[in-house]
Amino acid sequence: MSRKWIVLLLPITRLELPGWGWCVTRIGKMGYEHDALWVDEPARVIRGKWHGYLMKLDMTNWSARHTYFLGRYYELHLQLLLNQLVKSGDRVIDIGANIGMITLHAAHLVGADGQVESFEPNPVCQKQIQEVIEMNGIIQIKLHPFGLSDAEAELQLKQNHTHTGIGTFAEMDDAEVVVSTTALVKKGDDVFADDTDRTPILIKIDVEGFELRALKGLEQTITRWKCDVVMEMNNNHLQRAGTSTREVGEFMVGLGYRAFDVRIKKKLIRYGLDLVAVDSIEGLDDCRDVLWTTKPGDPLC
Repeated sequence: MSRKWIVLLLPITRLELPGWGWCVTRIGKMGYEHDALWVDEPARVIRGKWHGYLMKLDMTNWSARHTYFLGRYYELHLQLLLNQLVKSGDRVIDIGANIGMITLHAAHLVGADGQVESFEPNPVCQKQIQEVIEMNGIIQIKLHPFGLSDAEAELQLKQNHTHTGIGTFAEMDDAEVVVSTTALVKKGDDVFADDTDRTPILIKIDVEGFELRALKGLEQTITRWKCDVVMEMNNNHLQRAGTSTREVGEFMVGLGYRAFDVRIKKKLIRYGLDLVAVDSIEGLDDCRDVLWTTKPGDPLC
């Protein structure tokens, strides 16, 4: 049944007024556990309130519902970080772009004179990214239809849910797999071996536990660029891929990087960016997303 009444919530949620979270979770039934309630809901097209691009949102997908209600991608901390680091004319690398939410935000920040390179191995997501590029006539996004690893290969991209954001190359019990797709990965150092473009200001990596494999394949490139890297640090996902936050931390520290936990903190009725230095490898276990930087002092300066 159509849920046309949900538009009544939009004045509260789009302005992110106090209580918007309660409205969308308790009244709007936005969480993934309520996907079945939205199975017949048609896709909706909205214009992002921050980047201004049109987005076609699959309302059967919980994260797309978040985007619909808020008018922006739901991961606020990452967008606030990009707002601080990325400027017009910059270059950003998005590894594990999914349907392109961070790619779009970065594209807005770098402008027509900048560049965003998006790596995404899932053909379903590739199609959605290409569609939004064409829908908006965006010229600064370059889509690479493959993932990054420590060697070129064809791997099984597995999902234990229909949500594409949890697709992983890590091991998964056959009984858990809902969708499996053969996907191409390449070694990042090979992809960027002859790169003569401007040094990226930021690399973002979110590949559901495959982060260390992607990093190892980019070791020479990262050593050359020394740019900031922001990545998801989910120990459960990493362990499923046979590694850990400790291994990722030791690898990055070995390249001369130090870590900051990317958080948000409340400022009156709004939230702002909060970067907290991670003083030990063990401290990475408590992080969700980490900014790695070689800059001395304040990483935002």
